[in-house]
Amino acid sequence: MTLERLALVPSPGRDPAAVVGALLDGVDIVVLGPDLCREIPPSIAHRLSRRARNRSALLVAAGAWLGAEVRFRCTPGQWHGVGTGGHGFLARRDAVVHRDGRRVAAETAVPVHLPGPGRALAAPEAEPELERRPAMTVVAG
Repeated sequence: MTLERLALVPSPGRDPAAVVGALLDGVDIVVLGPDLCREIPPSIAHRLSRRARNRSALLVAAGAWLGAEVRFRCTPGQWHGVGTGGHGFLARRDAVVHRDGRRVAAETAVPVHLPGPGRALAAPEAEPELERRPAMTVVAG
């Protein structure tokens, strides 16, 4: 998937909600920065969320957004790559991405490597499973 068209509005003016609404009418994905998320009152945020659902658009808020259907947060993890004595380069960071919200049955947490192989987001390799023994059968004698 490539991004062929991008509309960037660094300063939406005096009525940012109207700008977001217009974008939702014509663009499939609208991303709001944290400053804009703080500027829009909760009642208007709910209306914009409904508008996105009605238009089958994706509204991504990079900040607190009342009425969000799904929320993601990342908890910091451990950095890897620096050798003993503090020398070397940071290679990756292990973190945990948490998902919750109104449209999520239960909170889930997924460990990830940032970045993973090929500089992309990657899940850690699964730990090898322990050898499983067959279930015991009770024999009456």
